[in-house]
This record gives sequence, structure tokens and C-alpha cells, in this order.
Amino acid sequence: MLSRLCVQAGLPRFTAHQLRHTFGTEGASAGLTGSELQALMGPEDLSTTQQYIWVTGRDLERAMARLKAWREARGSATQEVKALMSPAKPRP
Repeated sequence: MLSRLCVQAGLPRFTAHQLRHTFGTEGASAGLTGSELQALMGPEDLSTTQQYIWVTGRDLERAMARLKAWREARGSATQEVKALMSPAKPRP
């Protein structure tokens, strides 16, 4: 039925399954949590919801930027800890 409606509307054919993937992926990209998507999409099990979420290149770029910022913040903290833990230098 969906394919027939697509043809009538002049749209490319797609399936209800593809719509679920699109909804899950766009929802995740918009920042919805897995639990929020689960509530909106209906599966009882969160792992079923996760199967409908595709990770996009844009998502990976954002994840790498967050990881880089975290590592940079952690790096300065690590240097401070190393300085505190290093043995004191003898006075001349």
C-alpha cells in the first residue's frame, strides 16, 4: 500500500521499514535518548529500537569532537596530577 501511495504522489518508493530507520536515525541525531525513541517507536525492548538507528557520518564527527574536547580537558588534569605525584627535586 505504501509503495502504491508513493507512486501516486510521485515519490520514490520506500517501505515502512525504511521509515522506521529514518525516524530512529533522525531522532538519535536530534539528541533523543534510546528510551525516548523506544517510547515513540513502540518496541518493548531497547535493543530492538537500537537496531533502527543508523549512525551517520555527521554523528561520528560530533562524537569525535566531543571525545577530543574530553581528552584535551583530561590531558590538562593528567598533567596536574603527574606534577603532584612526581618526586620533589632536591634543593641545590
